[in-house]
Amino acid sequence: MNAHALELVIAAIVAWLAIGTLGLIRPRHFRFITRVLFPAGSAVGLALAIVAFMALGQSPQETILPLGLPDLPFHLRLDPLSAFFLLLLGATGTAISIYSSGYFRASEGTAPGLICFQYHVFLAAMALVLVADDAYVFMVAWESMALASFFLVITQHRIPEIRRAGFLYLLIAHVGAIAILLCFGTLQGGSGDYTFATMRSLHLTGAWPSVAFFLALFGFGAKAGLLPLHIWLPEAHPAAPSPVSALMSGVMLKTAIYGLLRVTFDLMDGQLWWWGVAALALGLATALFGVIFAAAQSDMKRLLAYSSIENIGIIVAGIGLTILFKSYGKTLLAAITLTAVLYHALNHAFFKSLLFLATGSVLHATNERSLGKLGGLIHRMPWVAWVALVGALACAGLPPLNGFVSEWLLLQAFLFTPSLPQSFVNMLVPVAAAALVLAVALSAYVMVKFYGVIFLGRPREANLAYAKDAGKFERVGLAWLTLGYRADRPDQHDARGIDRNQRRKQQLAAAGADQRRPVELQPTDHAGRDPRRGSADAADRASPLPRPRAPRAAVGLRLPRADAAHAGHGGRIRPADPHGVRTVLPDRAPPSVAVRQRAHVFRQGRRSFLELVLRADRARRGSLSPPCRIHSTGAHFRVSGLQLLHAARLAVPRPMTMSAAEFTE
Repeated sequence: MNAHALELVIAAIVAWLAIGTLGLIRPRHFRFITRVLFPAGSAVGLALAIVAFMALGQSPQETILPLGLPDLPFHLRLDPLSAFFLLLLGATGTAISIYSSGYFRASEGTAPGLICFQYHVFLAAMALVLVADDAYVFMVAWESMALASFFLVITQHRIPEIRRAGFLYLLIAHVGAIAILLCFGTLQGGSGDYTFATMRSLHLTGAWPSVAFFLALFGFGAKAGLLPLHIWLPEAHPAAPSPVSALMSGVMLKTAIYGLLRVTFDLMDGQLWWWGVAALALGLATALFGVIFAAAQSDMKRLLAYSSIENIGIIVAGIGLTILFKSYGKTLLAAITLTAVLYHALNHAFFKSLLFLATGSVLHATNERSLGKLGGLIHRMPWVAWVALVGALACAGLPPLNGFVSEWLLLQAFLFTPSLPQSFVNMLVPVAAAALVLAVALSAYVMVKFYGVIFLGRPREANLAYAKDAGKFERVGLAWLTLGYRADRPDQHDARGIDRNQRRKQQLAAAGADQRRPVELQPTDHAGRDPRRGSADAADRASPLPRPRAPRAAVGLRLPRADAAHAGHGGRIRPADPHGVRTVLPDRAPPSVAVRQRAHVFRQGRRSFLELVLRADRARRGSLSPPCRIHSTGAHFRVSGLQLLHAARLAVPRPMTMSAAEFTE
């Protein structure tokens, strides 16, 4: 396998392109795309990760493909640096691809086949960037990666904000690409040969090495999200689908780190100490900026985007420290620091992809990104909650997880800086170490906020009660990123070991309520009496809630006694007057959701409450014989007492009003 590792990498790239092309052949066949093509792409990623792992400690391999221009074919090379980042791409892409097969829905703005094509071209372009051995194929792959990711970002292209975010990302990407192209032009030294082998053999003099380094820092920093060209990350990540956000943050940003390492330590024959100081200062400033802004976010995907900026800043700070050590000939310390950089890049790819995928599951289950509208999801989505906890702890840098190991190793590298001969650097580095510690501490706070607000506490919105856990394909992807971590569902059973859902069904059965039986809507007159019996409802007299005086000509809606036990207030849902609707509901709402809500909170994919009232009014007047059964699009419409109970618990204790004009809308 090792003798043909580069050929196998090329085969993986071709396989991804072929899978994407199959998606174009059948662009509307949703099941074929999600159940066949995306799992096939995941298998290719797994094979690529295995090949890259086998090639880590081997000698470089080179090949030339007869593609491109007549005098400029594709030069490809596989060495330990590119093998490491291919391992990162393959391992992360495996999980994201299998997760995507359960994530994407047929109602997405772009055709499923087109999404499949763009997604796999994106993977293939990143792999080609990592094995490119000349400036021409590197820039072709780099631009292909930028365009594929741009189209993935604007998947919901009908929304103006998403289109603006996509165009901003494309603008920043091309500004960085121009700087990278100028960097390669500087490195070829006027020889006219743009292969990386020629650049390695040249020795630049004067200011040209510094020009090439800062062009690379600017160009690759624009893609990675360094200050001041970070502005596309908080806009593009919330706009893109969550698997795309995971792939961009977990892998695409690392291709920029790879490019910076390739230019600085491979294509250039020497480094200057003040390059390291500049990279160290820029990285730490980016890290502090990102974590401070992450702490202030209320959108969970924007929070993770700023957290990615913070982690990229830490990685670039480590690169700056590596340059410092290498410029003074301390190769062992430089190797330790570079190990911390590479390990943190790998760790960030795993835990940030895991967090973005977890937010994707939350977004699908709740249709909410705002932290102020989430909460308590650990009870509804235990699988997602537990794997997100692993990602949050790793991102916070807590032991014994991988995020702690890489950050601690980098901090240890700072402790060796007093051995440097430059007194200015010896004075600066302790401040840099303190800034690194501050960034890590604030990152822990951000992760506590992220996890606590989303998964702990009490629900803040009514629709959170209908949230469902991740599907089987999503669970496989999440489990892969947690590296075999398994968690039971402790919330499913109480302290006595009894299944809570089963106990609730037994309680409902004991109360005489069958939640599978449809509710019978029975008319009442304005005084709350059943016109067929001529007497007041005993359940209404027993209600602990005061019965407000109903105006004349008002319409009442009474539920059968068994379902009234669910509603908790005698089953009475009474409009107040013919011009507006007033509903009296029990005083059971928790303080966190005691907010004024309109009557359409009862719409959970069913007929609205007002339509039920109007049909009951028609039944009372003889236009519909009671008890009635509501019909919806030709099928029997069923409303269970358990659903009305949930609506009652989430509603406010005081009356809710809706004007006649609002009902007309």
